[in-house]
Amino acid sequence: MSKRVIRFEYIDGTVKLKKLSRWTKQVGGINPFLRKGEFAHISNLKSVTIPEGITALGWCTFEGCTNLTTVILPESLTIIGSYAFRGCISLRSINLPKNLKTIGEKAFGNCRQLTSITLPDGIDKIANFTFSGCISLTKVTLPEGLTSVGAYAFEGCSSLTSISLPESVTTIGSYAFNACGGLTEVTLPNKLKRIKQYAFCSCIRLEKVHFSDSIESIEAFAFYGCCNLTKATVCKDIELWQNAFDPNTQVIRVA
Repeated sequence: MSKRVIRFEYIDGTVKLKKLSRWTKQVGGINPFLRKGEFAHISNLKSVTIPEGITALGWCTFEGCTNLTTVILPESLTIIGSYAFRGCISLRSINLPKNLKTIGEKAFGNCRQLTSITLPDGIDKIANFTFSGCISLTKVTLPEGLTSVGAYAFEGCSSLTSISLPESVTTIGSYAFNACGGLTEVTLPNKLKRIKQYAFCSCIRLEKVHFSDSIESIEAFAFYGCCNLTKATVCKDIELWQNAFDPNTQVIRVA
């Protein structure tokens, strides 16, 4: 069995992985990847360039690299593992490759200086906690074909003022946008079926929500604590759980 070897340069806070030809043979037909925690918690790591041919970043690959500001990802990358960049508090932006298919839980959690993110077309689900605690995030671009936003996905993204959800989204998970204190307006897609509990709870500046007729249920506390949402117009057949809205919100059912 061939031993997997990573060769890289590390100079003045910069990691540059060598070309894939420098690696040993793939083992058991598994595609090349960076394993769990490969560069985690290297506090003076500032820049990373990953070569073409790498298909996956494992769990916690760059977790806790608090001075990491620049990451160049290859177009061959299809998977970013859970916790991969969690706690990279100096990371301001990152370009995700067009072939990316999966982003794991908490992959960018607590990236406090991340200001914008564009998900490529291959992403059909946002995992739980993916961008939670990204307090500087102001712009999110989501692809058509996205079907669900996971629990706590954008919780605490307090600089986010608006969100445009693709028409393909059918489920918004529990606490998905909880405590997004800067959010003022939301338009919900026409295929949306379910808004889970606490999904938009404590969005204290939320003033306007455009509810689609496709929504079948709004769970408990989904919009509780949205003290500036004075009126909500929903379909008469919708299932409203107890305390789905704040007591200050007038709920109007229409045919």
